[in-house]
Amino acid sequence: MVVGELVRAETVHPGRCGPPTPAAAPTRDVVLLLSDVAHRRQVIGALEAAGYRVDIPRHPVAWVSARRSVILVTDDTEGAGRIREHAVTVVPRIPCVVLVDEPAPARYRQLLAAGTTALPASCAAEDVVLAVWAASRDLACVPVAVAQSLAGAEGDRPVLSEREVSWLRALVDGATVASLARAVGYSPREMYRVLGNLYARLGAVNRTEALLRADRWGLLAPPAPPASGSSAKVPAQRRPTP
Repeated sequence: MVVGELVRAETVHPGRCGPPTPAAAPTRDVVLLLSDVAHRRQVIGALEAAGYRVDIPRHPVAWVSARRSVILVTDDTEGAGRIREHAVTVVPRIPCVVLVDEPAPARYRQLLAAGTTALPASCAAEDVVLAVWAASRDLACVPVAVAQSLAGAEGDRPVLSEREVSWLRALVDGATVASLARAVGYSPREMYRVLGNLYARLGAVNRTEALLRADRWGLLAPPAPPASGSSAKVPAQRRPTP
């Protein structure tokens, strides 16, 4: 996981302009709402080592409204989303950092458009600290792949088959590699290899980056419905040669 270049550049001299250290404790508390217990412990340890005070209140919105100088760190579950929405109505412009499980590019766009920093849920605890530090200064950290997608730094659009495009759309909709493999008659291992080759053709090193690039090229838009009265039949799918 690589955090945005702005933040990385500023961490070269931490005593001068980088993330906070215990010797220069932050002035804001952090409300942490992460359902993954192991990751939550890691994030708490990293934040406290950086000098933040971390709280996991039973009633987060009331807690935030009583203190106001707070940064909210949550996962991207439905419950956490409701708490964030309520907190923003009580304390407008409250800094928020969201750890996203779903790699769909549209989700990153939604969160960034709302002024929220969005990082992959798999990011290191130290990256969460960087994101919190940046959010407290009205800055945003994003994965480089997301920034490239939003900036349009994608190169030439590759030519993909309809089946390959359908796989990408299925992944955005939540399909697993195993379910795709069953649908096309591959073993899971074959499917991983085929998808890996597809990601490489997109200039990506992993699924998240591949979906971000595909979205930028407009490949993830739903297919146009057939013209009314059309008698064209959808040809039966055949298993392609790997």
